Amino acid sequence: AVKGQIKLSAMTLLEREWPELWQTIDAVAERVGGGSIMTVYRARTRSGEDEVIKVRNPNIQYHLEETYRFASAVLAILKERHGGAYAAAQGALEDIKRWIEADIGFEGFLEDDARFHAAHNGWRAGENPYAIRIPKSKGPTSSFFMREEYIEGKNLTKWDELVAEGHDMKQIVSLLTKNYLTQIREGLVHSDVHVGNFRITPEHEIAVLDRNFYLKLSDAEQGIIAALINPFASA
Repeated sequence: AVKGQIKLSAMTLLEREWPELWQTIDAVAERVGGGSIMTVYRARTRSGEDEVIKVRNPNIQYHLEETYRFASAVLAILKERHGGAYAAAQGALEDIKRWIEADIGFEGFLEDDARFHAAHNGWRAGENPYAIRIPKSKGPTSSFFMREEYIEGKNLTKWDELVAEGHDMKQIVSLLTKNYLTQIREGLVHSDVHVGNFRITPEHEIAVLDRNFYLKLSDAEQGIIAALINPFASA
């Protein structure tokens, strides 16, 4: 029942924010991912294509504000009683709040993702048999949802299954590492790097998922990170 309520809430939000929804989408099917910030559904377009629709959880802004107020109040008490590190913690909490607010809003995402797609889709390194795949994002522009093509395959969370299918995990990790270093050098970086956000396709592509927020590095930040990782860049 709870899952049904979540989907109903998501559909209500989609219909409100995208009045032409059912002119483009034929059906919204099962939930295929997500967490506290968004829920991801598999969908089929009227033209017969599979895609995913990422829907921002409707009450996320309210819960973020309430959690921030509660945490700030707790930190104020701890600062008064103990001082020390608690005095600096409020600044860190504000930074976290700003990061989450950037992550839950999709403003400007399509433009950033088009740049990322152009730079990295099909990216290869030397004789590595794998290639980077960036699922193509689709409009309309919205702060509450986004769409992208659905990629068949298995996430790196299915490590043993991928090994059993004959995938070369060393080459996969090598390509991901080299590509991430390239992202840092170019200043537009996928911000959510973990095994659940990379999907291996039967065609030996590594799809980069959950790109709803990019880190944008200044020249100074790129220089600092490059200096830190330089000893390992050729490993």
